[in-house]
Amino acid sequence: MPSHFFVILGYLLDDTIKSNDDVERYLGLSTLALVPLTTEETDKKKSRKKSDKKKK
Repeated sequence: MPSHFFVILGYLLDDTIKSNDDVERYLGLSTLALVPLTTEETDKKKSRKKSDKKKK
């Protein structure tokens, strides 16, 4: 039960900007363009997710 508290607390305290909507919402600025992830970056993220699932 206490672990649920920490997960929810971490979610609520996460103030990172993840999308262009977040930029407009938090900073009041519009974005001109987005820089896409390279295939290497997406592969790294996928492999991290797979390794995280294996650990559980």
